[in-house]
Amino acid sequence: MSVNKSILNQKIEIRQKILRWRNSLSSSEIREKSALIQRRLMEFTEYNSADIVGLYYPIGSEVRTEDVINNALQNGKIVGLPKLSDHSNAEICFHKLSVSRIDPKDLTDGRFGTKEPVSGLSLNQLDLTILPGIVFDKNGYRLGYGKGFYDRFLSKKKCAFSAGLAFEIQVVSEELPHSNLDQKIDALVTEKGIMRF
Repeated sequence: MSVNKSILNQKIEIRQKILRWRNSLSSSEIREKSALIQRRLMEFTEYNSADIVGLYYPIGSEVRTEDVINNALQNGKIVGLPKLSDHSNAEICFHKLSVSRIDPKDLTDGRFGTKEPVSGLSLNQLDLTILPGIVFDKNGYRLGYGKGFYDRFLSKKKCAFSAGLAFEIQVVSEELPHSNLDQKIDALVTEKGIMRF
């Protein structure tokens, strides 16, 4: 139990520090770096070969995804955004967007400040899932906001390939503290390049 508590405390400390760094980026830095990251993602083999893509709509200082969402929709890909289920053991489920272009007005506020599709067909299997996060290491581990939704989703093997999006300042050189509940991602895209794990 003490080990788990220790891991939890380490995660909280790292998460807070990196989130402060990410939140210190100016809106123009976020826009410019996000544009680079999205271009890299759109050149990514797994993105181009994917027919069904799970993406997120950015909140706060997260890497922007609107260009990728619109590109995927325009190229005939099925695009899903995460929505939390209503029951007490809430889980992420990706719901298909039935628009030709993303508009925040088509989304509703989720429980934790996220933007969710109002409705839409639930997608059982994804070719590619793009994940947000606060901290990433060079081994494929990530820290999100601490609720474990994406880890539980990845553990169900409903996605063929997963990639995180991050600014370079969110990547740490030391391995992040993790437990057996934490799931590795397959790749990470930053403004400087792509890492595969």
